[in-house]
Amino acid sequence: MPAPLAILLDAPMALYLGWVAFTLALLIVGIVWMFRPAMAAQPLKRLGIGWAASTVVVIVVSIHVFRGRPASVKVFPHAPDFSLQTVDGQSFSRNDLHGKYVLLEFWASWCGPCREALPEMFRLHKEFQGPRFVMIGVSEDEDQTKFEDFVAKQGIRWPQDWDPQGKLLARFSSDAIPSYVLIGPDGSMRFLQKGYTADTYLRLRQAISEALHTNVASLKP
Repeated sequence: MPAPLAILLDAPMALYLGWVAFTLALLIVGIVWMFRPAMAAQPLKRLGIGWAASTVVVIVVSIHVFRGRPASVKVFPHAPDFSLQTVDGQSFSRNDLHGKYVLLEFWASWCGPCREALPEMFRLHKEFQGPRFVMIGVSEDEDQTKFEDFVAKQGIRWPQDWDPQGKLLARFSSDAIPSYVLIGPDGSMRFLQKGYTADTYLRLRQAISEALHTNVASLKP
């Protein structure tokens, strides 16, 4: 379809272009009025009334058009398939966790940043643990005994998987620990962070809270 014809068939665009034309005409007549008031006074008055009317119409139509547009939907990449078995005998897979938000925490007992982040992980677990949210730790320790002793001594209550060769971590295209992955109920990745930074806790908390539609301001820091 020729471009001019397409514009004419688009009523909001045609209306907007008409308003632009009114504005330009009003500007030109206004400049003339500054030098020749007697000549331009009457056209200026009429154009002013027409411009005001067209402005109101443009505003009303613009509100209607923007309200009628569908809200944009953010598309998240799908998480890779995975399966794991925790040290207490529980088995989990992406399909098993369908319908829940899942935070995978990749860590190791010898990792300094992981130890630094541990109190924050306790806080996240305490704040969000429930029927819609599951938190699972995945240890990259090479020594299973050291890993299990550390979990016991620290009183870590969320399920823990042992992944000494980092196979599960690699499925998320990461070799950094700690790493954090938030998976949505549809199996999509809602959050991924490789490594630990000072704002990791706040970013994780925000991502989980938004996913669960929880008011962050109502949660105690």
